Amino acid sequence: MAYDDPRDQPTRILREPVDPDAPPRYVAAGPVGVDPDWADRTEDRLRSLQGLLALASVLALVALGVGIWALVDEDDDDSSGQGASRARVVALSDRVERLESRADRPAPASTEGQASEADLDALQDDLAALKTQVAERGDGGGESGDAATEQSVSALATRVDELASQVDELRMQPPADGAATTP
Repeated sequence: MAYDDPRDQPTRILREPVDPDAPPRYVAAGPVGVDPDWADRTEDRLRSLQGLLALASVLALVALGVGIWALVDEDDDDSSGQGASRARVVALSDRVERLESRADRPAPASTEGQASEADLDALQDDLAALKTQVAERGDGGGESGDAATEQSVSALATRVDELASQVDELRMQPPADGAATTP
């Protein structure tokens, strides 16, 4: 079988005949140099960046001004007489958390599941005092108090009510060791 026909040799690499006496061929490249528009494009990009930097600077200054204004305008002392002071709300919150932690702890073996009458009375007195203070401060001139402070006081009152109901439930449970309970 003859392999002279290129169709008979599908995997053979076809090459141009090379003249061994011919000089090597080189491809001529264009002149090497700097793009003439490079400086213009770079300058245009710098102008765009300068504009963006100016815009970012203005936005930063506006944000700084708003932050300073908020700090200066903040009224921590609540001298208007409306609502409970922040210090009072924090103190009541701490007290409620202490009461909750005391209610969650197991009682000593002799008073397991029992709450004293004094504890319940003190809790109810505190709740009544808190409600009257909120009512007195809320009626000052018909203006509404700080909504966040009122909400905090309301949340504290709810937590105190929940603690009172837990104390009542504990008082109603019979003791586990058969000891007598105090009414």
